[in-house]
Amino acid sequence: MVDRSAAVAALALGAAMIIAIPVLMSPTVRAMVQTWYESNSFNHCFLIVPMAAYLAWQRRDKLQHATVAPDWRGIVIIAVAAAAWLLGDATGTLIVQEISVVLMLQALVLAIFGRSVVQIFLFPLLYLYFAVPFGLEFVPPLQTATAFLAVGLLKLVGVPVFSDGYLISIPGADWYVADACSGVRYVISSLALGGLFAGLMYVSWWRRGLVLVVAIVVPILANGIRAFGIILLAYMTDNKLATGIDHLIYGWIFFTLVSAVVLAIGMMFREVPADQAAQKRQAPFLVKSLVPCLFSAALVLVVVGAARAYGDHIDAHPDQSVRLNPPDIAGYQATVENTEDRLLPVFNGADLMLKASYQHGDETLHLRLGYYLSEGRDAQAISPNHELAGAPEATIVGKGSEAVAIAGVATSVRYQRIFVEGRGRIIWYWFWVDGRVTGDPYWAKLLEAKAKLLGGRQSAAVIAIAADYRGYPQNAENALRDFARDSGPLYSALRQAELR
Repeated sequence: MVDRSAAVAALALGAAMIIAIPVLMSPTVRAMVQTWYESNSFNHCFLIVPMAAYLAWQRRDKLQHATVAPDWRGIVIIAVAAAAWLLGDATGTLIVQEISVVLMLQALVLAIFGRSVVQIFLFPLLYLYFAVPFGLEFVPPLQTATAFLAVGLLKLVGVPVFSDGYLISIPGADWYVADACSGVRYVISSLALGGLFAGLMYVSWWRRGLVLVVAIVVPILANGIRAFGIILLAYMTDNKLATGIDHLIYGWIFFTLVSAVVLAIGMMFREVPADQAAQKRQAPFLVKSLVPCLFSAALVLVVVGAARAYGDHIDAHPDQSVRLNPPDIAGYQATVENTEDRLLPVFNGADLMLKASYQHGDETLHLRLGYYLSEGRDAQAISPNHELAGAPEATIVGKGSEAVAIAGVATSVRYQRIFVEGRGRIIWYWFWVDGRVTGDPYWAKLLEAKAKLLGGRQSAAVIAIAADYRGYPQNAENALRDFARDSGPLYSALRQAELR
């Protein structure tokens, strides 16, 4: 005879485990919630878990057809997620840790309840990914798309316009497509809203995918039109109305209009799910034995707990100090900079900041180096939070990568070109990780993970050099390229920097 009380016990076990994983991974969960609170782009994430719960509640009647059978593949997925979390922890890549925690929660359902329950709640489980604060890495391409659309539309209506990267110039005014103007906030929020709409209004997966595509494309196009409208209005009114209109449209009114367009398009091909409310409600699913569920839950706790414990071990900060002086480089005259140039990079959380300049002929190159003995969440050599422009008044007119040779090693550097007070500045930056140089942040993160998880040099550095120019930047680029090629003594100094 089947004991229905086992079903209640299984549900209680599942609820307890859903609480246990966030508790074990509390540093990652706290960091996620902190991002929701601090960033306007992710305030909506507070609603994702309640929305996912509502989508799951809508499907509760289908449980009467489910067979509870714990699946060992859920344990395997949790082990993979735990390894990914360790990788994210070793490299300080918070988004990898956050995605891993969500994957653990999803795999938990498979491990304890089995495949049939996962199939019922698949969409609500997938919707939890919208709780992960992702998308800011798409700011540069969205800035490019916004500038491209705005410039194209201005030319179409006959407005004289010149563009240089994110800088747009019309007679009487210069406009800059800043990070906040990229439309990333609209795209992220619209995607989450489109996901909810897809779960409520569609059954087939291709329709759900299509509405998500609409939720991405419409805000991008709308933001380009918004930028065009602001610049056109400023051009037609001698800059008397643009600022106020910009703030107004950039707020909730504009997002409401964009959301209405997304939903209106989605309604054109919506499906009406079968009326589940009319179905006969039966008792929750039945469980023949609670022992496999308990065994799966115990394995989940062991795997996740071990990952957290090892993560705490590798995050221990070494008891060291560091000293580094500007190295002598043949053909260059080095000087320690005692004054602060606000247009040079600032590397957050560095254990040491080296500030120097090098004179080579008529060119002056500025060196900024951030040295990290061991990296943590708020102290990372490879981080998007570094202030590369140094000051808010600098206008970023270009970003990208450049193939170079650094101390005889063929690699690449990242660059940022800024413009301020009638002069330009090119900033090149790259990384020194596990004793190697690279400009690829993804490869640098992998080197970092290898050093922490498999053994290697724990210290790392981010290195930036800058040169000014007026007019064309070729001379500054050549000077930077020569310095990168000749910078071998710098890495010898880095290897000898740590002191007990």
